[in-house]
Amino acid sequence: MSQNPNHYSFSHSNNILNTTNSNNTTINNYHTAKDDEQSKILSWISPLESWRRHSDIASIRAEGVGNWVLQTREFQAWRGGGNDAILFCRGAPGAGKTFIW
Repeated sequence: MSQNPNHYSFSHSNNILNTTNSNNTTINNYHTAKDDEQSKILSWISPLESWRRHSDIASIRAEGVGNWVLQTREFQAWRGGGNDAILFCRGAPGAGKTFIW
C-alpha cells in the first residue's frame, strides 16, 4: 500500500518547519548569550555605564540643538569623505558636546 503523495509532502513540510523553528531557537539563544557576554565585558571595562548617562541626556535634549554643526564646512567635508573618516569634536568639559549629534 503506497502513501498519498500529499501526506508525504505535508509531513516533509512539517519536518522542515520544526527544524527551522529549532534552528531559530538555537540562534536566538546564541545571540542572547553573546549579548550577555558583551554586557559583562563592557561592565568590567567601564563600570561607569556611560551609555546609560548618554541615553539619559539624550532623552532631555531639546529639539534642534546642535543642528548648526550639520551646516559647518568641516561636517560637510567629513560627511562627503570616505567611510574611514573620523569627525572629532573637542571642547571643555560641560561645554555641551554630548547634546550635539
